[in-house]
Amino acid sequence: YDIYSILREGGSIKNMVYEAGKYSEYTLKSKNILAFITNGENYRKEQAFEKLKPKFQVDESDIESFIKSCVKKEFQDKKGS
Repeated sequence: YDIYSILREGGSIKNMVYEAGKYSEYTLKSKNILAFITNGENYRKEQAFEKLKPKFQVDESDIESFIKSCVKKEFQDKKGS
């Protein structure tokens, strides 16, 4: 949900992936980070999640779809541009 919220507020998925790799001292590869964050099963809500008063009412599939669209937009092949 945090990644989704950051992206909805204008964050860059490309920057997040780069920084995560850098933070891990490059033990995490971009393709593995992207595989993890685009899998909706990784976004299960904790039992008391609603107590945090989330700004966005989304489920796991909404998060997955939105993050995949951000990945497509920011990581699309730019050959020939």
